[in-house]
Amino acid sequence: MGLTTTANWIGNWAVAQFTPVLLGALGFGTFFVLGFFTGAALLLALWLPETKGIMLEHMERIFRDKLGLGQDPRSRLECGEPAYGA
Repeated sequence: MGLTTTANWIGNWAVAQFTPVLLGALGFGTFFVLGFFTGAALLLALWLPETKGIMLEHMERIFRDKLGLGQDPRSRLECGEPAYGA
């Protein structure tokens, strides 16, 4: 929770520091730059899987499936399958 709050504060500080500079350099174009980053964040939020109600033990599998990384070799040991073929 502390890391999330720190990241939020740093992000707010960066926007507060760079907005006047960008307004001076780009004028109204500043809002297009900020809108682009807002749109990118929205697309990332829509792409990430929903984790509400999912047990912590299942998170790795959900993200491996989403990223297309395949099965973790350690998970085969838990299922009783041989780790290096038979």
